[in-house]
Amino acid sequence: MIFGHPALRLLARRKFTGVLRRQGRKLKTPSGILFTLLGAIMFVIWITSIFASHWFSKFAPKNATPQLPLELVPAAVGIGCLVLSLASCASALSFRGLYLPKEEIELLFSAPVSRGDVVRYRMLTNLGKSLFGSLLIGAVVAMRMPRPFFAFSATMVGFLTQPALTQMLSLLAGDAENRALSKLPRGLGKFLGGVFGALVGLLIASVMIRGVIDLERSFGFESNLEATLRQPWVPIVTAPFTPWVRAITAQTWSQFLPWFGICIALWFLFFEAAARVRVDFRELSLETSADVARRLNRIRQGAIGAAGSTAVRSKFGWSVPWWLGRGPAGAVAWRKTTTILRKARGTFVTSAIILTFVTILVSVVMSKGERNPNPLSVAVAIGVAGTLYLCMGLRFDFREDLQLMEQIKAWPIAPWRVFLATILPEVLLVWFLCSSAVLIRGAITSQLTPHVLLVIGAMPLLTFTWLSVDNAVFLLAPIRYVAGQDTALQNAGRSVVLLLVRMVLLGLTGVFVAAGYLCAELVGQWLDWEDTTRITVGVLTTFVVLAAINVVVASVGGHLVRQFDVARDRG
Repeated sequence: MIFGHPALRLLARRKFTGVLRRQGRKLKTPSGILFTLLGAIMFVIWITSIFASHWFSKFAPKNATPQLPLELVPAAVGIGCLVLSLASCASALSFRGLYLPKEEIELLFSAPVSRGDVVRYRMLTNLGKSLFGSLLIGAVVAMRMPRPFFAFSATMVGFLTQPALTQMLSLLAGDAENRALSKLPRGLGKFLGGVFGALVGLLIASVMIRGVIDLERSFGFESNLEATLRQPWVPIVTAPFTPWVRAITAQTWSQFLPWFGICIALWFLFFEAAARVRVDFRELSLETSADVARRLNRIRQGAIGAAGSTAVRSKFGWSVPWWLGRGPAGAVAWRKTTTILRKARGTFVTSAIILTFVTILVSVVMSKGERNPNPLSVAVAIGVAGTLYLCMGLRFDFREDLQLMEQIKAWPIAPWRVFLATILPEVLLVWFLCSSAVLIRGAITSQLTPHVLLVIGAMPLLTFTWLSVDNAVFLLAPIRYVAGQDTALQNAGRSVVLLLVRMVLLGLTGVFVAAGYLCAELVGQWLDWEDTTRITVGVLTTFVVLAAINVVVASVGGHLVRQFDVARDRG
């Protein structure tokens, strides 16, 4: 009963065999072997660091590693179960009904099997995917509990119960949407979601700046973990997780076996309850499968992060400015600008949220208890951090044009001009967003000095350097983004290599910039210039050094565009 139809079990075994065969094919090339080894090494280092930190903590002085009192361990475990459950529920609500991959949904819905067997098949597949994560989390929890074997076993069962609970929630939420939410205005759900997200963002921001909302006085939160776990609301919110908490924190077999048996019984009960939910999920599953397929297709084209928002159907037409002229380069820049404007709503909202948190975090970290930190240092930190985060999320460049490289190479325009015109619209977008953050903060704190304005003027050069290096590395070794693919180790190894290349190139850029600024400072001290003059000359020297580096990187990028081999799909 719990294992479902024999034909579906055969399908699951065939899928697992296919995964192994794909992994084997990746190991038949030198690059595949290299990337697999690098990915495995990074994974081993990560796992080893987790266990090593716990092992070394046993030899640290007790004052340096304060331990939680034994009577508060169940409360801490219950809070952990609550957080994990809330995260799983939030993830389940993003998949309405029963999610099935696009290549399987027609086969399963047309097969002579019951809908309950289809649900069981999907949950067993999710269990297989969750098995590795449950092993890892079980080992981490076991290291911190009185009886590691009890904690590991109970954590494994609890973690494997999550797929059944989330699947049941997804089916019930999809049915509720069909019955009730379909009668409400179409945009009401998105509006309420946006309001909820804004409230959560304001709450987190208030915690970071420590002043907008007094959480300690209003909600009973305290900075001390022990004091928080002793609050009267903790037993109430963690009561549903009592069987798992008691099994994880058990110290004797008599304490462990009854609660562990209840955990297993609950897992079986939730699994069968999810399979027997009387909900017709076929229409919802077809819509969910199509939505996920479109999302994955956008990811494969490089549309991830802030650049992954859906394009609107507004009629921009010829209203988009040809700000780089009416020539071939202007046409390339106009095309990219149009792409940005069509996704402006999602892009600007996501980027504004990111920049808000970056600005608040930088301001709090750099203040260090001072009322008015150095405005120049804060502006530089916001510009660098904002550029870093936005350039990782925005991909309005060659990273979303991998499918179009054959047409791009056929354009009647010099490669270096193609590279320049493709990068510049995103450079201006990042510069506009980062400079707005610096200007708004400077206006609020009354720290909008001339040196801050010079930093704002230098931001486009820094942004162009970062994006040029990133796109040059991408053109040299492009990655086709495929979410959830099976070759995780190979992609991790490739990402490590590309990250090292990026860091080396950007490190050299930082060395040249720092050397130029230091030379300006030494000359100013030798000529006995005032502090304002030395800083101004140093910033202007940074302008010149960055401009020279940008010329070199743009020429290299143009060379890579010309040498790009469209016949070889290296993604």
